[in-house]
Amino acid sequence: MTTAMPPSHLDLCEKKAFAYLATHLQDAAILVNPVWCDYDGTYVLINSVQGRLKDRMMRRHPNVTVCLADPENPYRYLEIRGRVADVTTEGAEAHIDRMAKKYLD
Repeated sequence: MTTAMPPSHLDLCEKKAFAYLATHLQDAAILVNPVWCDYDGTYVLINSVQGRLKDRMMRRHPNVTVCLADPENPYRYLEIRGRVADVTTEGAEAHIDRMAKKYLD
């Protein structure tokens, strides 16, 4: 089931809001990493180097939680619980370039 991003929080995807990605480790512990993210109108996009721990854990156990915190008001946030829909390298370089421009100017 896909649920649309609430209009009240769409602006978080445009801001330099860091997302916190929670994945499951093999011992049932949770790994949380700050990540850059993007929203394409349907999916939250996260770019990771292939083989990194978060990449390996998302492939092994695709249930994840992403929390976007408003950089102007940390008490305003959006939590998204879901499942990794796809892992691909197609368009990855262009995507990370866009993310670098967004987050680093």
